[in-house]
Order: sequence, then structure tokens, then C-alpha cells
Amino acid sequence: MFARILAPAAAGLVLATPALGADGSGDDWLLALVLVIAMAGLVLAFRLRSTTDRLWKREAELVVTRGQVSDLEAVLEHRDEALEREIFSRTLTLENENRRLAREREELANSHNRLKGLVDLDPVTGLANRESFRELVDAELRRSLREGRPVSVLAFGIDHFRELNRSRGHDAGDQALSALSEVVNTVFRRAGDASGRLGGERIGVVVPGADHEAALRLAERVRAEAWRNALPHEASPGADRVTVSAGCMTVAPKTRSEADAALGTAEAALGVAQRQGGNRVMSDQLPRPGKPSLRPVSHGSGD
Repeated sequence: MFARILAPAAAGLVLATPALGADGSGDDWLLALVLVIAMAGLVLAFRLRSTTDRLWKREAELVVTRGQVSDLEAVLEHRDEALEREIFSRTLTLENENRRLAREREELANSHNRLKGLVDLDPVTGLANRESFRELVDAELRRSLREGRPVSVLAFGIDHFRELNRSRGHDAGDQALSALSEVVNTVFRRAGDASGRLGGERIGVVVPGADHEAALRLAERVRAEAWRNALPHEASPGADRVTVSAGCMTVAPKTRSEADAALGTAEAALGVAQRQGGNRVMSDQLPRPGKPSLRPVSHGSGD
């Protein structure tokens, strides 16, 4: 604004300068020149001030803009930190949930195994039930066929079991079964020996690697131990105590046999022993395919 005011005045002074010189007034001319220079300096000063003001204003705007950018960066950084914390918290929650689910799956599997064990075990003797024992016999028969070794299957039964239950009650029958299972577990304790309740008064045992003579000796030990237990049985027609009979069969090496057939043969031998008065061991060697040929092995009233 000041430049627009001073410019016409400076121009007038410049036009008037020759006239002043014509009169011979050199001092006036010099004064006029100084005034022109001064006014030109003022114009430059005002322009410089205006430019400086604009620069300061622009700088101020830039400062404000940088401040806004800094504020925005701070906000974004804060949001990033909050997002990271949220992600970490949710990740931790998911990991805890996964661990909880893993524990529940493990507990469920353990419960399933415990229930399966309860189902597979006979509650009176604590031995495997008939179906589980049949699977064990089947596995040992197949293994003996592969490895070329004998395997023996034995069936033990309490003599005159029905009379025992009638005379002394079912608790006495359960006690006799439990005592027989303890004797069986004591005699057959090698790795691989397995036993199970066949049903009623009968307990079965499979003995891998045992030939015919070894199986008979083991069966005789069970019979003798049952006699020494001397559990009372007044209703027994042959003795005043609980007695045990046994049926044995042995599958020769590299002979194919089915579990049901082996169990059936051992139980058939046991049945013959009990029908002949009990307290004895019967055996069938199954030397060749065909009907079993049962023969008595022992008949003792004591040790």
C-alpha cells in the first residue's frame, strides 16, 4: 500500500529535477536525489517487510501443520498400541481356551478308558470278561502260528458251584470265585500270561509258549492251591471244602486254531472233569484235526 503511495511522488521528483538544475540550484537537485533514494529504500523496506510477514505466516502455518501431523502420529501410535494389546489379549484368551479344551479332551479320553475298563473287567474277579479274554486268546494263537511256538489254553471251574450258592448264598460263591482268581494270578504271572472270567464258575487262562506238560503242571498247582484254601462247602458231595477242576488243551507249533475252538475244547475238558466228580484235571492234546480225545490227568483229594 505504501509503495503505491510513494511511487507517484518519486516520479514527480524525478521530473522536477531538471527544472531545479536549470536555475543553477545544485543543492536542490542533490536533495531531490536523496529524497528519491530514500523513498526507494522505503519502498524496498516495505516490500521486504511484506515478504517477511508472508514468510512468517507460512512458517506458522507449517508449524501448525507439523503439530497436527505429530498429533495424528501420536493418535495413530496410541491406536496401534491399543490394537496390539487387544490382539495379545485375545491371543492369550484363545491359547487358554485351547489348553482348557485339550484338558477336557484328555479327561474325556481318560474317562472313556476307565469306563471301557469297567466294561471289559468282570466285577467279581477283576479279570477280563469273556469277550475280552477271547480276543487275547485269538491274538496269542495268531502269534504262536507266526513264531512257531506252542500255546496252551486252560479252563478252571469251581466244583458243585450251584450247590455252594444254594447252601451258603451267592456271597460265598463270589468269595470262592475271588479266591480262585487270586490263585490263578499267583500261578500264572509270567509276561504274556492272561486270564479272564468265562462266565458262571469258570475262569480261563492262556499261556503262550507253554507245551502240554507245562500246562498240566500249572493246572495241577491251581487245583492243589484251591484245595489248601479250604473254603467250606458242606453241600459238596465229594469233599467238605471248595474244590477246583481244570481242562487243558495245547495248540502245537505252526498249527492253526481259532479262539472259540480252543476255548471250547478246554471248557469241554473241564466239563468232563466236573462230571467225573471234580477236583481233577482233564487234558486234550489235539494231536490232529478232529474231535478232541479227552483223558484224565490227575485226580487228587489233597496236595
